[in-house]
Amino acid sequence: MKPFLGLVAAATLLVAASPTLCQTPAQPGGLPPFTIDDLVGQEGIGNVRISPDSRWIVLERQAPWNSASTYKYDFYTETLLSRLQVFSATDGVLRQSLEDPGHSKGFVSGPFSPSGAQMVVYRLSETGWSLGVMTLATGAMRWLDLSPEPARFGETVVWRSESELLVVARRNGVLPYIIGVYAQSVVKQTELWRRAEAGHSPSSISISSGAARDTRDKGTPLQLLRVDLTTGRETLLVEGAIIDVSLSPDGQTAAALLDGADIQYGLDTVLFTGTPKRVRRILLADLETGSSVEPLPDQDFTSHLMTWSPRSDRLIAFARQPGGRFEAGRFWLLDHSGSAQAIDLDTATPWIDGDSQTIPIARASWDDDRPVVQVRLADGSKAWLTNDRSGRRRIFAQVEDGEALVRFDGATFLARQTGLTPLRGEPSPADLQGRLVDAGTASDLGARATQNPAPERLGQSVLLNAQDCLRRSSGPAHCFGALADDETVVAASPDATFVVTRRRSPGGATQVRLRTDTGAVELASVNDDLDRRSWGAVVPIEHTGSEGQPLRSWLLLPAVPTSSPPPVVVIAYPGQTFPTPPGRLLPGTLKLHINPAILSAAGYAVLMPSLPQQASPTSDLDHLGPELVSIVQMGCAADRCDATRAALVGHSFGGYGVLRAATQTDDFKAIIASNGYGDLSEAYEPRLYSQLSGEAGVAIQSGWLEGGQGGLGVPLGTNPNRYVERSPLYAVDRIRTPILLIQSDFDGSRFDSIFGALYRLNREAELVTYFGQSHEFASPANIRDLHLRILDWFNRYLGPSHPIETPLPASRPNLDRTEDEKTVGRGIPD
Repeated sequence: MKPFLGLVAAATLLVAASPTLCQTPAQPGGLPPFTIDDLVGQEGIGNVRISPDSRWIVLERQAPWNSASTYKYDFYTETLLSRLQVFSATDGVLRQSLEDPGHSKGFVSGPFSPSGAQMVVYRLSETGWSLGVMTLATGAMRWLDLSPEPARFGETVVWRSESELLVVARRNGVLPYIIGVYAQSVVKQTELWRRAEAGHSPSSISISSGAARDTRDKGTPLQLLRVDLTTGRETLLVEGAIIDVSLSPDGQTAAALLDGADIQYGLDTVLFTGTPKRVRRILLADLETGSSVEPLPDQDFTSHLMTWSPRSDRLIAFARQPGGRFEAGRFWLLDHSGSAQAIDLDTATPWIDGDSQTIPIARASWDDDRPVVQVRLADGSKAWLTNDRSGRRRIFAQVEDGEALVRFDGATFLARQTGLTPLRGEPSPADLQGRLVDAGTASDLGARATQNPAPERLGQSVLLNAQDCLRRSSGPAHCFGALADDETVVAASPDATFVVTRRRSPGGATQVRLRTDTGAVELASVNDDLDRRSWGAVVPIEHTGSEGQPLRSWLLLPAVPTSSPPPVVVIAYPGQTFPTPPGRLLPGTLKLHINPAILSAAGYAVLMPSLPQQASPTSDLDHLGPELVSIVQMGCAADRCDATRAALVGHSFGGYGVLRAATQTDDFKAIIASNGYGDLSEAYEPRLYSQLSGEAGVAIQSGWLEGGQGGLGVPLGTNPNRYVERSPLYAVDRIRTPILLIQSDFDGSRFDSIFGALYRLNREAELVTYFGQSHEFASPANIRDLHLRILDWFNRYLGPSHPIETPLPASRPNLDRTEDEKTVGRGIPD
C-alpha cells in the first residue's frame, strides 16, 4: 500500500492543478480516505473447503487486483490471482502452498477424493486452463493434459474412486468458452483483419436463422472421460455439449446432460432471461462397458435435476416437449436400460420455480427409494407429492421457499432455515434445530447443488444451532462459544469438531479463522490497511413506495464530515429493495465498477434507493423520475445532503433506468449511465463474440426484453410501438440534464444512437467507450479512468463536493495526459 505521506503529497499537487477535484482531506489526527489505489489493491478470499476426513483446510487466497499479469479473462482475473493454501486442521499450521509469485498462473480448488487424501486443482494461465491432482499431505502435483469444463449447471469433475475420475473436458489446454470468450474473440478478429489485409482468403463469418440455424460451428466438442490416475488411461464415454454429469451412488452409471439443437420459439411464447436456447438430452453411460443409451430422445430435459435413487436403479429427471410449456412437462424415472416411466401427478401439475431472471427449474428428490416431486395443487398452492409404501398417494403441503429433502439420522427431513422438519409432519426433535452447513464443497456440483441436492449428499452436512454448536446425524454436539456479530461460518468439518469462519471488521479487513472447542486460530487476514481508512456512516432512510408500502433506502455519508450539506449521488436500480444496508455501501466490498466508497471519500453523499417497481407489460417505469426526486428529498432532510445538488447514476438495467428518469424530470444536475440500453431494440443485436464462437448459440437478449427485466412481454416484430414507447432514445428531446454515457466493446448494450441524437440536439453529453472490457471493468487502468471521469463530471455540474479552503484558478487536468492522470489518481479516491 502507498504510505500516507505520499498520499498527502499527491493530494497537495492535485490542489494546485485542479482544486475542484480534490478529495475531502483527513481531519488532523484522523485517518485518510479510501482511494483508487486502495480499491484496485484489494485482496480477496475465495472458496474455503474441508477434506472429508476432516484433516485439511484448503483456502483460496487472491492477490491484490492490480497485480495480475493480464486482465484478458475479465472477472476470471480473480482465478488468475488465486493461490492455494493447505492448513492442518489439527493446529491451523500452513502445510502446503501452491502459487505463482508473478500471477501469470492461478490455482483454485476442486473436489476432494473420497478419502480426503487427494484434491483436484484447476490452473489458469496466460495460455490455457488445466486440471491436476494434489496429494494433500505432501503437496505433490500431477497435471493432466485436460481442460475441464467449469461446474456451472452441474458437476463436470467427479471422483469415482480414490484412483479414478470422471472429467468433462477438452484437451491441450483449450479454454472453456465462459473463461476465454473475450480473449479468444480478439484473436479471431485479428486473424480476420489479417485475412482482409492480405486479400487472399475471405474474412467473413455468418450465422443463420430458420431451417439452417443449427449449421453454425459449435467449436470443439466436450468429452466425458473416465481417467485412471494409476495407469493414465482415458476412456471416452460421451461426446457433445455436456453441461452436467450425475454419477450413480454405486459408481456404475453416469447420466450426462447435453445441449442439443437450437430452439426458435413461436411468437405466442414469451421468452425469459433463463429460457433455454437449445434442446437438452440425457445419455446414460455404463462405466464398465463404455456403452451408452439415450432415453426419451424426443423430449427436452431441464437442467438442475438429475438425482439418482439411493439404490442406483433409477434417475429422476424432468422433460417437456421441445419448445413447449414447462408447466406441461412431466417428471420421469429413467433406468439403466434407457426405459422411462412418467410419474402420475393425478390432478396436480409440476411446480416450476424461477422468476423472470432465472432458469425454469422443476424440483424433485427421494424419500429413501420413493420419488418425491414438487407440484401445484388445484388451489394453486405448492406441495410435495409422493406415495407411501402401500402405493397410496401422499401430499405434504406448507412448502417453504428454498427447502430441500435431506436424509439425516436414517430418516427423511425437510431442510429449512429453522432446522430439520420430518417430511411426514411429525414434530421436529429439539436437537435438530439449526441450519445445515457443509464443508465448503457445494460449488463442485454447480447450480444443481443449490436447487436439487441429493438427500444423502445433503445429509453429509452438519447442523449448526443458535448456540453455535455442531452435530452430525449421529454423535455428540461440539460447541465453540458464541461467534462475534461480524463473524459467519463458511465451512464445518464433516466430523463436527470444528468450523472455519470469516470475520469482516468495521473497516473492511477480513480474517479467516479455525474455531474448535478449545479456541480460535487465524488462518488468513487480508486488506488490513482498510482499517486505517476513514469511512462514512450508512444511515437508513424510511419512506413509502408508490403503492404506499413502507420502504427503506440507505444513505452513505461523506467519509469526512463537511461544513455544509454535501451534494448527493443517487445510484439507482429499478426492481431492487434493501431491507438491510447494501453490501456495496459497506467497507471491504470489492466493487470495482462505480464504487460508492470512492464517491464518499471525495465528499459526496451516496444514496441507494429501494425501487420495488419492475418493468412489465403493464408497468413501464413512467414515474421513476419523480419517485427518485421524492426519495432524494427524504434522504437529504435534516441537512444530511443537498437535494439541490443531486446526480443520478445507473449501471446495466440501472443505466436504462436513469435514462428513463432523465426523460421524466429535470431535477437532477448530472446523470451518468453505464452499459445500459438507450434503444431497447438494440438488445436483439447478436453479440460479436457469439458470432465469432458459435459454441453458446446466437446471443440475442430476447428473453431479457420480453419476460425479463425489459418487461415488454412481446417480441419486437409483433409490437414495435411498445419498444419505441419505452426506449429513452425516442424521448431524447425531453433529456436536458448533462449526461455522461459509458459503454464497453464486449458488452451488448450500446449508447451510440442516443449520444448521436443528443449531439444533434446540441445537448450536454459525452460518450466514453472502453475497449477490452465487458459488462463491468477488470483493467485497473480503466477502473481508475472510469472513476476520474465520473468525479470530473460531478465537479463540472454539481460544483465542488466540499468548500475549498485555498481555491486557485486552474484549468482542470487533461485526463488523456499520462502525467495528469497519475497525479489525479494518487490524490483522488474512487
